[in-house]
Amino acid sequence: MAKRKRRKSGDAQQRDRIAALRRKIVEAAGERALWGVSSDCPADVEEQFLQQVLAIEQVGATPLFDQLVQAGVALPPSSELSDPQLDSTLRRVFEVLAGFGVYVTSTDHLSDRDLYDLLWHDTLRQPETTVPENPNITCMIDLTSTGSEEHIQLWLTYYATEEDREAWQADFPSDPLPAKKRRPHDRDRTLPHWPPHSPSRRTD
Repeated sequence: MAKRKRRKSGDAQQRDRIAALRRKIVEAAGERALWGVSSDCPADVEEQFLQQVLAIEQVGATPLFDQLVQAGVALPPSSELSDPQLDSTLRRVFEVLAGFGVYVTSTDHLSDRDLYDLLWHDTLRQPETTVPENPNITCMIDLTSTGSEEHIQLWLTYYATEEDREAWQADFPSDPLPAKKRRPHDRDRTLPHWPPHSPSRRTD
């Protein structure tokens, strides 16, 4: 009499799926495959996390500039744009980036033209992995977050709260603290945010 094959439990099936995801990630990323999951991480959370890691590795990173152009966004040099054209182009850029899951913040210290030039020459030239079909995979770009001296000074001047400034001064008492200034522009609160429709407010 033929033996009936034993059906795996739901937990065993999930363990198999997780093991398969791990193998696929290693195949896609090779030696770059580095991730960590705590030992007490629930299996459902780990499986979802690994699915996102796999999606990122399978897509690969390409410059945001190229992704925007492929999406139909015209990105001429700023010298070819009038002020109204520049405004509409920036709005289009941020709208399409949000569709990619990419959100930009800390722009209020820059004029529209300076912002566009920074995006055009630097920020959008950086490779990023975007997975528009998965809203849980997002990229946050803070234009004062590189850790450079210039960015630290910009953050302290325009974006840091009084508590942030006091904490920074306590940590670096020998460094001069720049005077707090009101941001010259009021753009950040109008930009797409994550999660969508989340409120944004100025701290100055």
